[in-house]
Amino acid sequence: MSQTENRFTHLGENDQPRMVDVSEKAVTPRTAIAEALIWLGPELAELLKNSGKTKKGPVLETANIAGIQGCKKTSDLIPMWYPLPLFATEVEIQLEGEQARVRVQVKTTNKTGVEMEALTGASVAALTLYDMCKSVSKAMVIESIKLIEKTGGKSGDYVDIERACSYGDEVGGHHVSGHVDCIGIIKKIYNSPNNRDVVVSCDKQWLAYLIPKGWITVDGVSLTVVDVGDNWFSVSLIPETLKQTVLGLKTEGQKVNLEFDHTVKVIVHTIERMLPEIKENAQSNLKKVINNKV
Repeated sequence: MSQTENRFTHLGENDQPRMVDVSEKAVTPRTAIAEALIWLGPELAELLKNSGKTKKGPVLETANIAGIQGCKKTSDLIPMWYPLPLFATEVEIQLEGEQARVRVQVKTTNKTGVEMEALTGASVAALTLYDMCKSVSKAMVIESIKLIEKTGGKSGDYVDIERACSYGDEVGGHHVSGHVDCIGIIKKIYNSPNNRDVVVSCDKQWLAYLIPKGWITVDGVSLTVVDVGDNWFSVSLIPETLKQTVLGLKTEGQKVNLEFDHTVKVIVHTIERMLPEIKENAQSNLKKVINNKV
């Protein structure tokens, strides 16, 4: 390996620290979503659910503001990072049983992405929540901080794939394997006050596996099929789906990964394989009946 190939990107010619030169990169819309998961424990979870406050003040509101500030201060905290103008920053904190889920979404239009801003915002919000609640419980655990999705830039889009369930975990809804069958394209999006209808086109051969009120997996999200056309199908997204999944960020013209019902595929393929034999047997039996009558 040459010396040039072995050089760190954040070190210059004389091994002096430097910021990577991104001046030649294209300016594109960038979005990133990050999440932090905090285990609260039963006592603290009940307190936040009922009052939302500790002796320090309102917990979720304070953590929310801290998360936004964390996004804005990322370049002050991460060495060699770029001070980016943020055009939108949203922090949402939800209580889920004995856990709190912090979700941070950041948007900009620039030469580099905002993954670090979203991750820093989620981290600071989680730490602030801990600080606000440590008088009640010091047993809180910040279980994870991870990137959920990023869009834009040369590296393309990224979507986090959740790990499979452990043996014995409760499983509900449709069974999804995670194997992508084909790529679809979002043709139309229709918004209404209560939901969003999305029309997706794909190769006609795959539509044999779809029926209205059946199911389809779009970018890892299991959805009910509303209607099926010659080379398209439609789904309806409720507000919770738009909020909790990457589908809320999709726009017309974007590509999506599609997975079809494995059971339906097995049934269709079995019928296609057996149909010639069934047809041949039916014709043979019909001839026998005709000959017997003659």
